[in-house]
Amino acid sequence: MNTEDKIILLFTKLKLSEEDISQIDEFLTSNPDWKSFMSKVKKNGLLHLIYKNFNQLPNKEKIPNSIISNSKKRYLDIYFNNTLKLKDFKEIAKILFTNNIEMIPLKGLALLDILYKDLGLRPMSDIDLLIKASDLEKYKQLFLQNGWTICPIENEISKFATKMSGSHHPYTFMINKTKIELHIHIHPQLTTYKIPIEEYWDRAIKSKSSLITTHLFSPTDQLQHLCIHYYKHLTHERGTSMKHICDIKEFILQEKDSIDWKLLLASCKQYNCQVEV
Repeated sequence: MNTEDKIILLFTKLKLSEEDISQIDEFLTSNPDWKSFMSKVKKNGLLHLIYKNFNQLPNKEKIPNSIISNSKKRYLDIYFNNTLKLKDFKEIAKILFTNNIEMIPLKGLALLDILYKDLGLRPMSDIDLLIKASDLEKYKQLFLQNGWTICPIENEISKFATKMSGSHHPYTFMINKTKIELHIHIHPQLTTYKIPIEEYWDRAIKSKSSLITTHLFSPTDQLQHLCIHYYKHLTHERGTSMKHICDIKEFILQEKDSIDWKLLLASCKQYNCQVEV
């Protein structure tokens, strides 16, 4: 890797060590190729993390103003958008909670609460919730009764094809610019790996979340899910960004003592997702 690559990897952390800061400071004094640096940062969706870590540097005045202002703008955009999404989510979540419906936040929403702790540090395109299939129609009625509308399935070939593929997120609801995607599984049913979602539910832990949810995946299942989600982006969609790698790395750093590594290996074998994880 060249110097820019190494420094970008150092920046994809929630906490910089003294050694990290020293290496970055050395980079700042070496007349770096800022154009190349910024090109890679933008490509990998890291502007918001870069901005957070700029404030920890003793010589941040050596960073061009244009880079600081661009990264700050990205951070504030994410913070603003997440604030609006969470406002809409909390309103419907209170209603769901009073109707005794269990739910588990997935991906960005879960990680914002248990890992990032800052609304500007983890972008969310929409909000993903895992619910039990038996609650699906009750969910649908509560959303519709409270002003949400159902979004059509994107790129749907036919109703028959959707039914046969066993969609893992049968409904997406929208209000204002906020979308909530309901999941009854965490992966399409035609994949080679098969995760019995009831086992995830059995191992789920009670949430002490400030985001008004009822449960979270166990740390072991959360890590497995993050890896499978990253694999899906890497192989089946338009590509991935460093945010997915950062999710996995930071989650391991925080939860390594809570993860049941033997169970992780055993369940990967059982669910046939060793390659993906």
